[in-house]
Amino acid sequence: MTPGKGGLMRVLVADDDMPARFMLENLVVEWGYEVEAVADGEEAWRSINGGQPPDIAVLDWMMPGMDGTEVCRRVKAQPELGHLYIVMVTGRTEKADLVEGLESGADDFLSKPVDPEELRCRLAVGARIVRYEQELREKNRALLLFRRAFQDSIQEMCIADAAGAILHVNPSLMRRYGYEDGELVGRSFQCLRPDEQALVDLGMSLDGFEQVLAEMRQCLADPSRGHWTGMVANQTKAGDIVWTQTHVSAIRDGDGTVVGHITCPADITKQLERELAVRLECYRAITEVGEARDNETGSHLKRMSEYALLLAHTLGLPRKFAEDIGVFAPLHDIGKVGITDAILLAERKLTPEEFDTMKTHTTIGYNILKDKETLELAAEIALSHHEKFNGKGYPRGLAGEDISLSGRIVALCDVYDALRSARPYKKPWTHEAAAAQILADSGTHFDPGVVEAFQKVEHEMRDIFDVNTRGTAEAGEAV
Repeated sequence: MTPGKGGLMRVLVADDDMPARFMLENLVVEWGYEVEAVADGEEAWRSINGGQPPDIAVLDWMMPGMDGTEVCRRVKAQPELGHLYIVMVTGRTEKADLVEGLESGADDFLSKPVDPEELRCRLAVGARIVRYEQELREKNRALLLFRRAFQDSIQEMCIADAAGAILHVNPSLMRRYGYEDGELVGRSFQCLRPDEQALVDLGMSLDGFEQVLAEMRQCLADPSRGHWTGMVANQTKAGDIVWTQTHVSAIRDGDGTVVGHITCPADITKQLERELAVRLECYRAITEVGEARDNETGSHLKRMSEYALLLAHTLGLPRKFAEDIGVFAPLHDIGKVGITDAILLAERKLTPEEFDTMKTHTTIGYNILKDKETLELAAEIALSHHEKFNGKGYPRGLAGEDISLSGRIVALCDVYDALRSARPYKKPWTHEAAAAQILADSGTHFDPGVVEAFQKVEHEMRDIFDVNTRGTAEAGEAV
């Protein structure tokens, strides 16, 4: 409790001398304390050991039965009563008496006869000490609760100092990232950052990642904000990527100086995987729209995906790019939904005018896909997969590396699959003939670097075509 109305600090007065007890009681009440007065040590002990012990006890040393020192000993023997501040009132002044009183557990002494002003000062000191200890216990209790919550939380949590060195890591974070107790303490939280190669595989640059960290630091240093939330890729000890929605809060001292940070990286890897699965289903639905109008088979779209993925890997491109081109290559001809059936489904060679109309499927596809946050690469492929390395393609007549890399890869995949496939106006080519034609067109139609990658894996390209085509043919025979 604290002094004052509605929250008076409780004082116990114990003295077998009635006049002295009465005087002490009235003085203490006058000074704004809540008082209980008792006549001996037994009553004092019952009051202290009862349901609501006092904050301060003023005990006469010499009392019948249980004296003041015995009450002190009993109090100090019970840790839950350790907050009680005891003032011993005594006529003894010898050094040995004072030592005995202190050893029994007394915190202060008053000599008889009691001087009221001295008593008031001793009570004020005791009240300050009790109040401080109460506040300290509350802080310790709050700290204990926080520590338990920190340790037991299923949310990964980490506390670092102002320089970023890890001070505390909870078990959830250690389990998620594969570290043992103590392995992370003292290290920078950036030890969980993906290495440079992992960033490249994720389609990110080191500069881009550093820019995110700079934004984070700026937000934490700003007193009006003091926190940052964003999506961050972390890396486990084994090298696996963990996508997180990370919240970082600055910890400030009483002067507002940042003394540390608490970081809570919530693992959203599975959530992103589910979202990706939904998007992939949507992409497949889009491709099936084009497929239905173009009389193409699902195996053609599957082949395009596998060709593009294979070539991207062979070219040593980042994993994220390779996976994305594998997803979006089947959307290369989505613009054909805007071409009339008379042209699209014609079982003959198109007239020059009709072919000019057919060419517009590249820009139609681009316009369908552009400005969609997750379809930038698909739009790029739709627009550029009919460009030629020598600048004689369409729709923009780009040449060389002005053509997007995705367009250069898909251009080769599309021609290889078209050459190998039967059409109303031509028979299917053998793999050897198709491969020879692609090699002959290196530097004119195709990027020589992509052709070189094709040569390294041309047998795998052949197998992709044969396996997927065989499945389609067998299904047709069964029908």
